[in-house]
Amino acid sequence: MRNSIEKDGYKLLFGILTFFGIVLAIVSTLLYIDLRGFAPKTLSVSSSLLFLLIGVTLWLRTEYLKLYNINQYQTKRIPMWFSAGAFILVGIFLLV
Repeated sequence: MRNSIEKDGYKLLFGILTFFGIVLAIVSTLLYIDLRGFAPKTLSVSSSLLFLLIGVTLWLRTEYLKLYNINQYQTKRIPMWFSAGAFILVGIFLLV
């Protein structure tokens, strides 16, 4: 077995990433509603970070399933990889 973190570490990291995702979603929503006083690029950077965070979270969830729930991993791996890749690409394109 390769070097990996235990289940509790995955769950803690997933919780931390979820918290930051919620904070970024709230910030992006507030910036979308009223952008006065902020740089014009602020909304796109915030949205880009949100998409990148969602992509990394999906990738982390895929790794968790690979180690601890192989049956569910074999069922969901292709859609989760494509979803994570799509979110990461959208995040990168929003920054450009």
